[in-house]
Amino acid sequence: MENNLETLEDQLKKALESVDLDTIEFDDDEEIKVEITEKQKVYVWIRVYLKDEDPNLEIGDTINIEYEPSGESIATKFISYNKKGIDKDIADQIQNYDPEDDKKSIVLMVEEDAVNEGKDIPFIRTLFTFSKHFEEQVYRRTDLVLSIDGKDMILDYYDIHF
Repeated sequence: MENNLETLEDQLKKALESVDLDTIEFDDDEEIKVEITEKQKVYVWIRVYLKDEDPNLEIGDTINIEYEPSGESIATKFISYNKKGIDKDIADQIQNYDPEDDKKSIVLMVEEDAVNEGKDIPFIRTLFTFSKHFEEQVYRRTDLVLSIDGKDMILDYYDIHF
């Protein structure tokens, strides 16, 4: 086996030594060509802390976040409940993991580009910490309404971690 590898290595060396760089024309003006074959979607999770458990939520429900003073709205997906007892220590290591769902804490998924590139949501996009438009904002909780699409329901929450 080693003879075959040495032979292959010797063949490559001979082939490279026979290349005459003076006869090759290099085009210094050629620009780098980039072709995006498929744009990837990036999703970010946000957490909503509800005042009461909501038994009507189903995985995959669309939850609209609307800022009423301007009429802005962005659609998110309900993907799971938070877990109870996920306590972190100083080193951010999970301690006391409990697999039971915390029905008062929901996890929503939103597409990163919808936030960063959404021109019709100038205020809402400033709330998301991952957004390039992020700014510290003060708003009334009653002005930010979370409604479930297809169900005539508004979620009663006390905090959102964007």
